[in-house]
Amino acid sequence: MPKGESGLFVSYCAKDFLDGTQLLGPWEELAYRRICDMIYATNDRLQDDDRMLAWATKTGRRWAAIKVALTTGDRPKLMVVEGRITNKRCQSALGTAAQKIAQKRGAGEASARAGKSLGNLKQNRTDDREPVRESHRTEHRTYPLNQESKRRKKESPPSPSRGCESVKREFDEWYGAYPKRVGPKAAFPKYVIARKEVDAETLLAAAKRYAEKRASEDPKFTMQPSTWLHGGHWADEDLAETGERMHEVPDAPPPWAKPGDPIWEKFYGKAQSIPEEGTVH
Repeated sequence: MPKGESGLFVSYCAKDFLDGTQLLGPWEELAYRRICDMIYATNDRLQDDDRMLAWATKTGRRWAAIKVALTTGDRPKLMVVEGRITNKRCQSALGTAAQKIAQKRGAGEASARAGKSLGNLKQNRTDDREPVRESHRTEHRTYPLNQESKRRKKESPPSPSRGCESVKREFDEWYGAYPKRVGPKAAFPKYVIARKEVDAETLLAAAKRYAEKRASEDPKFTMQPSTWLHGGHWADEDLAETGERMHEVPDAPPPWAKPGDPIWEKFYGKAQSIPEEGTVH
């Protein structure tokens, strides 16, 4: 390889080399591997010079016989073409590497041209602008687009998502009214999200109605606070209803109730079985 010249980076599959050299002897494998590396390093310009190759492959006097073994047979490992020694797999890998380099070079040149065109466009726009007078800037206080956005964001009131103290107090009150007090850390982010949709009074009133509804129910079926908030259950139809319908008593206990449960005794007293049809209770 000429001095100062570097080879291309190519894909190298170790398994292919291991599979392809299983039938070679130790000296033949050494020579084959080193020649493939030299083909890559010289970009497929390795000269067929027996004296140089005997020294480069470290095979010495064995090179003559090794060369015959590697370049002859049904499937020779190496080929001698136009005064250079080469390999088909190496040629394919070098062609792929050269194609990738050409693609990257083309993409870089296109990016540079696009950047230069954009810079010229910005320069032309800047040159066409009229100078802003100092008095105009002071009187009207104009802002660039990004500064105007930051100014509005700074002047806007804090939103519930910022976790301000007022929202934390609202959550504590709501959590105290909710019928199942578990997982406050998981519930608070859900409460902050819910506050973006409804006010604190609506959430608190809905929690109290839900607590009233679940007072006579099995607590293990009461939703966790985070689940209730995530599902938007403050807007459930049964919670939003008011008047007599809210206080209606069902005709029978829920299907999961069994003798001895408080909800069972609410309907049948201390009875240990379902009353016969027509029995007054």
